[in-house]
Amino acid sequence: MGLEQIAANDKFVVLLEWALALEKRYKNLLQGGLIQIQYNSKEVMDSSFGAMDAVNRLDEVMLCLQQCFRDTDAIARYGTTFWVLVPMTDVDPVTSKVQGVINTAKLGGLDIEHTDVQVHMLRDHGGWLSRMGCDPQLFLSYLETLE
Repeated sequence: MGLEQIAANDKFVVLLEWALALEKRYKNLLQGGLIQIQYNSKEVMDSSFGAMDAVNRLDEVMLCLQQCFRDTDAIARYGTTFWVLVPMTDVDPVTSKVQGVINTAKLGGLDIEHTDVQVHMLRDHGGWLSRMGCDPQLFLSYLETLE
């Protein structure tokens, strides 16, 4: 993981913590969501491409996401899972944006056929935030348990 990706992950965590605190306090002020993109599994990536090629492919996906989303959106990668924080939007534009990213990636030669994409609107998790607080890592772990 390069310095740029570490900085992107740090920015993502800070902004997510802020967005969760706003959501907990003001209920749907940001009207934002989180996009979870699971790009295969580490084991599948390593066995299919080899470790170095897998890392390069994940870097390409990260670059594609950074180019396709707005500057105000925050993007992070943890392993083979990408997270995109999209404030001030609703479900339909987010879903369209994700489909656009997948299409753009395909045109660029990235194989993202085996990708699990979920959109989590922050407003739908107010009860959890009230009980558990605004810890970004805990919130992401909670979202990973949802189907």
